[in-house]
Amino acid sequence: MSSEARGLDRLPGEIGIWIFIFLDLAVFALFFLCICYYRITEPEAFVSGHGYLNTLPALINTIVLLTGSLSAVRAVQAMRGPSSGAKSAQSFLLIAASCGIVFIAVKAVEYQHLFGDGITINTSPFFTCYLGFTMVHLLHVIIGTGLLIFFAIRIRRGRATTSSVESSALYWHMVDLLWLALFPLLYLM
Repeated sequence: MSSEARGLDRLPGEIGIWIFIFLDLAVFALFFLCICYYRITEPEAFVSGHGYLNTLPALINTIVLLTGSLSAVRAVQAMRGPSSGAKSAQSFLLIAASCGIVFIAVKAVEYQHLFGDGITINTSPFFTCYLGFTMVHLLHVIIGTGLLIFFAIRIRRGRATTSSVESSALYWHMVDLLWLALFPLLYLM
């Protein structure tokens, strides 16, 4: 079987996105270590902080992000297919972007609830971690949603390349991966 048939002829996306992903994952690894540190040194703050959180919105957001990742995969598959697949790729990118918008809306409601109860980033070490890191993640979701919309528009105009769609999908998968680590660390443990 040829390397092309196995899909091993090249890394998907642009090299720059891979460098960005590895650097961003390294920064988030430090965030995760920070959560672990405070979890060990301030266990009461984590126990009481969990009392304010509702896991249902976080579970909904997990499902939403995974659905967005599946749509991003389908967009890449469509871009790699015949030229008539570009229209499907555009649709899948817009579905993934819609998932990003839903995530943002659910997170906004969650933050509104916490801020309405007087919770701030300075309330406790738990909320320093929770609000600080989920807000950085939310910024990543906003950027990812913007990228998906941007490349959907480029597809419509006939200006998107397979590599650029792969790069936007890779970024979205990184955002998803980060959430899959934040969700248990902040909501379940």
